[in-house]
Amino acid sequence: MIKKETGTAVRRSSPTSSEADILVEKQMQRDNNTQIGVLAQNIYSIKKLSKNITSTLKDEESLMNDLEDGFGKSDTMMSKTMGKLDQLMNSSGGNVLCLTIAFTVFVLVLLWKMT
Repeated sequence: MIKKETGTAVRRSSPTSSEADILVEKQMQRDNNTQIGVLAQNIYSIKKLSKNITSTLKDEESLMNDLEDGFGKSDTMMSKTMGKLDQLMNSSGGNVLCLTIAFTVFVLVLLWKMT
């Protein structure tokens, strides 16, 4: 801005169009710098969040692998047990089934008498 002194009064002349353009450009530059700062903070936050997600996923992947191994072992053990029970049922005929039913009835009667 240009100051013109005339006598005792000081007057400001209106800025020229090039000075106004420079002021607008400087304001736009400040606004852009502010927005760049905000974007940089957002990018940092997103990067931090993505690292946390990656870490969590790695931990959960490890747990899932352990769980899968446990289920695999349980499945194998259950298959072996079912095979042995099938052999037992086939080898002794219906004798085992009768003994199981008799034992269950005995336990139920015993519980009924106790109450």
